[in-house]
Amino acid sequence: MAVYTHVTNNEITSLLGNYNLGAINLFEPIKSGVENSNYLLETVTGKYIFTIFEKRVDKTELPFFVDLMQFAAKNDLLAPTPIADKKGNYLQDIQNKKALIVSFLPGQELTMLEHHHIAELGEYVANLHVKSAQFKSARNNNMGLSQVLGLVKQQLDYKELPPPIKFHLQQDLDYFTNSKAPTNLPSGIIHGDLFVDNVFFENGIISGVIDWYFACNDSFLYEIAICINAWCFDAYQRFVPELTQEFLDSYQAVRELTQNEKDNLLYMCRRAALRFLATRVEDKHNDNGNNLVEHKNPLEYLIKLQFFKENKDIFTAV
Repeated sequence: MAVYTHVTNNEITSLLGNYNLGAINLFEPIKSGVENSNYLLETVTGKYIFTIFEKRVDKTELPFFVDLMQFAAKNDLLAPTPIADKKGNYLQDIQNKKALIVSFLPGQELTMLEHHHIAELGEYVANLHVKSAQFKSARNNNMGLSQVLGLVKQQLDYKELPPPIKFHLQQDLDYFTNSKAPTNLPSGIIHGDLFVDNVFFENGIISGVIDWYFACNDSFLYEIAICINAWCFDAYQRFVPELTQEFLDSYQAVRELTQNEKDNLLYMCRRAALRFLATRVEDKHNDNGNNLVEHKNPLEYLIKLQFFKENKDIFTAV
């Protein structure tokens, strides 16, 4: 979450005239995150999140996200529920951009990760993959491998790019361009952005999952790799094998990995690390000094990318 588009009290009051949410008690920006503009909205009827969709979201794809969140909320996947206005419309216009109001989810992001949290996550992700087979809409991954490699090519010309990052971007551009991507991997709907700050816990149990705007159709293994990157390293960016095994064991208690998935887990972890290194480099490059946007450090994913390149036997026991 973040804020790029600044909304006045008059604008939000006018927009809320379309809803049955009552008078505003609180409307304030949410700084964390980098993708869209987000505000905490509190009215006499409760708390909500007001999101304005920014440059990375294709507005023609917004109905997909609305439908998916409705599906996920109804199927115990703990997504926010989109709120319709008096005419049954979910998407609104503000400052020539699309906006959406969703329910406010209980809980909070973790400040200290423990083994039972990662087990919770593994079970949740597997249930998402199994249950989403019933969701009939589809969306291509607009940050798939070909798009990421295109972004990396562009970034190699950035003058401010530190040499270590440029070296590894070039190395992985060559690797993924010349490597044969795995085929016949089980696939379906994935969340695509299951970072620690997008998963809320309450009393040790997952209570909510937010930011579904990278959800798409891709291999389940790619989602698993994203989770390993995001959850299975410590605060010093050291890989924690025990957390990884806890996650995989919990996942497989619901959905067993195929041998093909096990054989390609390292490849996919490297692909996921490159994706987040590249997008963080891009966010840093495009930083306009907006103090209501909190950009994440690309070096975290440079370290993870190096780790997956240098340690080829870490998943042999999976």
